[in-house]
Amino acid sequence: QRLSYSYKKTGEHIKAMEILNEAVRRDILHNRTFALEYRAWSLLFFYRDYEGTVKDVDLINKMQPKNDYTVCHGEPCNLLKGQALYKMGKYKKAIQVFKDLQEVERGKGWNPMDSFQCNFYMARCYSELKNYEKTIEIYNAQLVANDKLTEVHYQLGRIYNILGNKEKARKHLDTALTLLSEGYKMGEPYYEAFDEVFLYQIQDEMMVTTEK
Repeated sequence: QRLSYSYKKTGEHIKAMEILNEAVRRDILHNRTFALEYRAWSLLFFYRDYEGTVKDVDLINKMQPKNDYTVCHGEPCNLLKGQALYKMGKYKKAIQVFKDLQEVERGKGWNPMDSFQCNFYMARCYSELKNYEKTIEIYNAQLVANDKLTEVHYQLGRIYNILGNKEKARKHLDTALTLLSEGYKMGEPYYEAFDEVFLYQIQDEMMVTTEK
């Protein structure tokens, strides 16, 4: 598995995956999931293999039935599954995965509002289903926990444009623009984050607020 990291970092992704797949095979033979957890994370964020991500997380859950909070390379495995389902357009299934994850977190005494990714992508699913009332509810609750979420303000701006409330749309888009200029945004050093917001997107959405 560690050898695969080296190939991945030099851009030799085919070789990296060949080695990682072998690590996964060996791990599974010994009823271990560590390499499988890393592969699920890699398939989602690096290779955009969403079906592969869901398949790997389902296998992890099957191999660890007593562990309700397996972590895949720093993130809850079921969070990765939910994001993969979201990217596949399976929004209702993704929402259920996110809700189940929140129930587990509540059971551990954690505040679900602390999980930005879970809430954000659940809201994105509701938005894609055109349930804007629920979407706005989730986003507003997230802003109470942290009002410097550029992506949330941007998404609210988009929704209010769709609903024809250009005043609210402009307010959130102005805030998103300010926060972006101050360096507040989702971002990863090695890959483009899902729904990461860029300047041109905010500017394009602002133009909608000026249309008659």
